[in-house]
Amino acid sequence: MKYLFTIYLLSTIALLIACSSSLVKESSFNVSCDQLSKESHVAINIEAKEGDLLVLNLCSNPTTGFQWSEFPTISNQNVLKQTYQKFNAPETGKVGASGSEEWGMQILKEGNSTLIWEYSRPWDGGEKAEWSVTATVTAE
Repeated sequence: MKYLFTIYLLSTIALLIACSSSLVKESSFNVSCDQLSKESHVAINIEAKEGDLLVLNLCSNPTTGFQWSEFPTISNQNVLKQTYQKFNAPETGKVGASGSEEWGMQILKEGNSTLIWEYSRPWDGGEKAEWSVTATVTAE
């Protein structure tokens, strides 16, 4: 009897863990090269919940000398935390083709925060903030 109760208890705990982890949502947002060719300063609004992971993909082409800010400006770091940043190579494999930069942002708690990325040539005399993306995040 004690053995069955232990199995029941462990199964219940495993089920609760599985259910709670499925409540965390991952949301992806993309800003394409086409979108950036039409407007140099893009604004997006994002609604999320505490614990969610936001994945933001911005068109990027390092062969032009431009690059996105590695760390976006985060207006309220109590609400959002950057968890990673990486470059995704172009799928075509063609030299000079655009890929994307990807950022993971964890929602830490309810509130509002703004993320700002700038696409610049980082060297002295290089163009600064030629393009930008501003994401306004509302976390409930």
